[in-house]
Amino acid sequence: MMTWDFLKQNYFLVVYGLSFLMSLKSYRHYFDRPLRFFPMILAYTFFNELLGTLVTYSQDFQLVFSTQDHFRTSIIYNVYHLIFFAYFYWVIIQTFKPHLKNKWLYTSLGILFLANIINPFYQDYFIYSQVYAYITGAAVLLVLCAVYMADLLGRKNYSPKHNLLFWTVLGLFIFHLLYIPIKICKEFFTSIYVLQLRNFHVFLVLAMHLLFCVGFARSRRNAYK
Repeated sequence: MMTWDFLKQNYFLVVYGLSFLMSLKSYRHYFDRPLRFFPMILAYTFFNELLGTLVTYSQDFQLVFSTQDHFRTSIIYNVYHLIFFAYFYWVIIQTFKPHLKNKWLYTSLGILFLANIINPFYQDYFIYSQVYAYITGAAVLLVLCAVYMADLLGRKNYSPKHNLLFWTVLGLFIFHLLYIPIKICKEFFTSIYVLQLRNFHVFLVLAMHLLFCVGFARSRRNAYK
C-alpha cells in the first residue's frame, strides 16, 4: 500500500527525471553558456524531491522531528530555494547589457540574501518553510524574467522558438507567477491547499518542466540569446 500511495502522490518525479535526461541530451547546445549548470540544478531538484518524499513517507528517515507537527521537510526546501533563485538570477542577468550586469546581480542577490537572513526571526529555519523569503525571491525572479522577455521579444526579425533560455524563462515565469498565491495558501490556509490547490500546484510543476523539455528538444546553439 505504501508503494502504491507513493506512486500516486509523486508521479511528477518522472517529469523531473525526464527534463534532466533531456538536458544531458542537448547539452552540446549550451555547454559553454550560463545554462551549463542547468543539468546540475535539475538533478538537485530530482534528488531534493526524492528526499522530501522519503522524509514524508518513512518514519525511520527524518531530518527534523517536531512533536507538534510530526515530520518536517522544510529545511531541505529552504536551502533549495535559495540556491535555485540565486542560480537563475545569475543566468538571466548574464544576458543584460554589460554596464547593467553587476548592478542587477548585486541588487537581486542582496535582496534574496537579506530576505533569507530576516525570515528566520519570524519562522524557524529548520522547522518552517521560509515563506516570506520565498515570496521575495520569486518576486525578484519574476521581474528579471519580465525584463529578459521584454528585451528578447522586442528584437526585430528574431524568433525565440529555438532559444533554450527563452523556454526556460517562460517556464519559470508562468510557474512562479501562479504559484505565489498557492504558496501563501499552503502555508497559512493548509486545509484549502490540500482540498483545492494541491493538484493545481502539481500541474504548474509539470507545466514548467514540460516547457523546459520543449526548450531542450527545440534548442539550437546559435539561437541562444
